[in-house]
Amino acid sequence: MKKLFYFAAIALMTSLAFTACSDDDETPAPIIDPVTPSDSTSNDSTSNDSTSAAEGARPRAYIINQGNYYGGVNGSIGLFDIENLAYTDDYFYAVNSQSLGDSPQGAILYGSKIYVPMYGSDLLWVLNASTLEVIASVATDEPEGVTGAGAYVFVTNNDGYVSQIDTASYQVVNHVEVGPNPANITTCGNYVYASISDGYNYSNSYADGYRVAVIDAQTGEVTDTIGVGMNPGQIVADSNGNLFVLNRGDYYTVMPTISVISTATNQVVHTINFPLTVASGTTPGAVINTDDVNLYILSYYADYYTGNVTSTLSTFSAYSGTFISTNILGDDAEIGSPVSIDIDNSNGNIYICSDVNANGYAETGRLHIFNAAGESVKTVSTGIHPCGVVFKY
Repeated sequence: MKKLFYFAAIALMTSLAFTACSDDDETPAPIIDPVTPSDSTSNDSTSNDSTSAAEGARPRAYIINQGNYYGGVNGSIGLFDIENLAYTDDYFYAVNSQSLGDSPQGAILYGSKIYVPMYGSDLLWVLNASTLEVIASVATDEPEGVTGAGAYVFVTNNDGYVSQIDTASYQVVNHVEVGPNPANITTCGNYVYASISDGYNYSNSYADGYRVAVIDAQTGEVTDTIGVGMNPGQIVADSNGNLFVLNRGDYYTVMPTISVISTATNQVVHTINFPLTVASGTTPGAVINTDDVNLYILSYYADYYTGNVTSTLSTFSAYSGTFISTNILGDDAEIGSPVSIDIDNSNGNIYICSDVNANGYAETGRLHIFNAAGESVKTVSTGIHPCGVVFKY
């Protein structure tokens, strides 16, 4: 995320190990002109695209590379061929003959399309999931998270609002205020859930955050709020009606936790403390995701003096309220500084995007693939600062 560089700076300062991002190149990122929606595009909840190209039918993973905002490096989307274990950098540019734009965030596959929030370019890309061709773009302010629900996608905007966008017309049909700096968003049943971080109010301990906004997926109205921990960020859902909210703490004295919410009651039923013991003088963090049943927690601490990062991957069952396994990858796995974790539910493989080290967010990143047993399958170099994976079968 573009915001990640901001939060990383906070973490560096609080750990007394500040390292400035590269800002030598002051050339602004190009502004992407909006694209008119195709008249032939149908609603995402019912449409199924087809392609005659053999490469369009092969299983693939699209790797979202964020680039480096302060260095003036735009983001990109790379193509990873799952069958041949081969990576093609900046596939978006090869297909569309234009740059992706500034600071892409975690993208989603919804129906036959991929939706990519572009934080720095103030738009949401709508892409053909089989070819990655641009279908449309939707103007929206500093979008960070996106989720699909029925005939709509919902986007968290850093200005304090969530936009409800019709997937047939690509028009914003509702723009609801939810609170300062909504970070991430997911869908469970008939509701959409957005984490409210108050993330720029660190000097006042993120006082107006600590909550998740509950939004009716049809009306776009806020119907409830759920109290969680400090500075909530990632929010993911499993297939059993549980939400997992990563509370990031203050990157220094307040440790991250995870709130487990039952959507049946909109109540927190478990609070997960991390299995990793954080060393003095380092900065704690985590990324999470689910395989639709269990929660994967990749927790870590970073030493910004040396660039070293220590991490551990664990799984947690909301059903039992306990850890299933810890340290899945073992002590010898070298994954750099984790940025995201995604699970390929077709085979259980684990995809981890990372920087080369704690200070490597302006360098070429890595995609690490492990099988469900934690054994290494493949590691490839990606674009700068990879931040998420979208699978297409």
